[in-house]
Amino acid sequence: MIQVANEWNHLDLLRVAEMQYKLALGVLTACNSSDDLTFDYYDEFTWGKHSATREELALTKEQERFAATSLEHTATYLMVVQIDSALKDTVPDHLNHRDVDIRSASRIA
Repeated sequence: MIQVANEWNHLDLLRVAEMQYKLALGVLTACNSSDDLTFDYYDEFTWGKHSATREELALTKEQERFAATSLEHTATYLMVVQIDSALKDTVPDHLNHRDVDIRSASRIA
């Protein structure tokens, strides 16, 4: 269960990053399907005084594929940032740790 509070712990942040990565892979898979329309866009989206129509929001199939690849890239980056933050805060001298797995994970992240 993910903690809902003002302060997130490292495990929660790693779980959220993992969920975002899994979602990005699902989106990428859907966008690479042969279906004509991957997503059903809002007819109109409004936020405060701003609004956009379906024509303004909808992406072409090619744009969806490109955006899905970018989403997967940023989700990967988020995961790496969360791993690095967790290691920095929980493992003293993580980059030079005696455990080769911790050293490797630190350098990869």
